[in-house]
Amino acid sequence: MLNDPEIQKVKELIQNGSIYLQNGNPDKALDLFKEATLLKPGYANAFNCLGSAHMQKGELNEAISAFKEALRLKPDFAEAHNNIGIAYENAGRTELAIEEYNSAIRYKKNFVDAFFNLGLIYYQLENWEMAEKAWQKLVSINPSHLSVRNNLAALYTKTGAVTKAIEEWETVLKIKKDHAVAFYSLGFLQEEMGNFSQAKEYFEQFLTLAKNSSYNDLKKIAREKIRELKEQS
Repeated sequence: MLNDPEIQKVKELIQNGSIYLQNGNPDKALDLFKEATLLKPGYANAFNCLGSAHMQKGELNEAISAFKEALRLKPDFAEAHNNIGIAYENAGRTELAIEEYNSAIRYKKNFVDAFFNLGLIYYQLENWEMAEKAWQKLVSINPSHLSVRNNLAALYTKTGAVTKAIEEWETVLKIKKDHAVAFYSLGFLQEEMGNFSQAKEYFEQFLTLAKNSSYNDLKKIAREKIRELKEQS
């Protein structure tokens, strides 16, 4: 009920616990989330938050148990399906993780995090087709999602789809024009395409952007590539 004081107290406990969790204090968060579950044992989000706190502590079995209770209480709880998917993935239970990510998407059709996680697990399994499918769905929902654009560029590079990889890195630069790694990656891709002058320019732009960064190994490689490309152009 809207004015139920116990519900208001549970929400307050969850809000405060979430702040502790975000600040890297899962022990304090656990205390508050446990209090919330005792106050309202039928409140699914309290168990979902409890699972997240256990996850941050690396307590996977406890996390999975908490997420399962959240889902018992609310079977269509998309966020809990996604969270238990992460827990299963961390526990090496890949098939269950995939099943849960798909469940999350079934209950929340435009669930960006679930599509991201699903693509990532397929990428790790080297199932390029399914990884691409998940991530392309994600960019149809959020075209400016920088991390998934990075991942798609990496996928296309790994599978030899050079033109698509170039397109993705160029999209990354439209989203974040000072993305140093995009320039670095485009340097190699343009070299592979035989565009040596363009490749050199990308490596030079990378070095300009990375001047004050910690990309020491990449900067060394970029300088060597520039020297090589000068000889070829």
